[in-house]
Amino acid sequence: DTKKPKINSADMAIALMVGHNLGLDLASSLVIGSKLNQRTYLAILKGRELGFDIATSMEKIYSIPTKNGIISYTGVDIISAKLLQGDINFLPLVKSYAPFYTYYDVLTKEELDLDQILDDNDNLKPEYFVYTPNVTPNDVLAKKVSEGIRVVQRIRNGYYSKVIMTRSFKDGRTLKISKRFSTVDAQRAGLLPTYDDKGNLIDGGKDNWNSNTPQMLDNRVITIAGRIIGADLIQGLYSKEEALEIPEVKRVIDTEYVKDSE
Repeated sequence: DTKKPKINSADMAIALMVGHNLGLDLASSLVIGSKLNQRTYLAILKGRELGFDIATSMEKIYSIPTKNGIISYTGVDIISAKLLQGDINFLPLVKSYAPFYTYYDVLTKEELDLDQILDDNDNLKPEYFVYTPNVTPNDVLAKKVSEGIRVVQRIRNGYYSKVIMTRSFKDGRTLKISKRFSTVDAQRAGLLPTYDDKGNLIDGGKDNWNSNTPQMLDNRVITIAGRIIGADLIQGLYSKEEALEIPEVKRVIDTEYVKDSE
């Protein structure tokens, strides 16, 4: 005998209630409401803030409740699109996986701030001169000093990416921000391997950073700068990689993955 499917009135009531809260009609409430759980419901609410439709929100946004509030994340492509739609220009990047240098004053041995000695394109400003030991002739060095040019030494220190974001407003105002993120920053954050003075491995870093460092550097400068200059556009969204660096979020995601795999 063919049995009729059982209708769970409690589930239907919940679907209708959630659909009503989301502003859906009766049919949409039953279709979409039946697919909702806490995560997807929160994702739809975040998507509404961002101007996304329900389907896009359910597919592209992930929201995780934590002790410190709800953490929402998505792909860097979605964050980039929202920034560009908000008249924030940042392409091409100023630097993408370029050699990273630390600069020191030759006389005082003081480490110098990069924004002090480099221009917007991260070229050395004309009032500074790079001295290379055993290469720069002494007479050239003396001449630069006599001209009042500050002599610096640079030391190679991995790679980095840099972005300059410029936001244009309808009233004619513009905002500008620049950010760098280097492999040194990534090591400090535990994203790339770190070693002690004897070369022994301290921390192995994260798999995605180890296998795709150039893209990770580019992604990070975009999201860091974007959350500052376009806070109202991306509403605190993190990239997936950033969210997974938050221990509580990673723990929730890992738990859900295990449940889905069982």
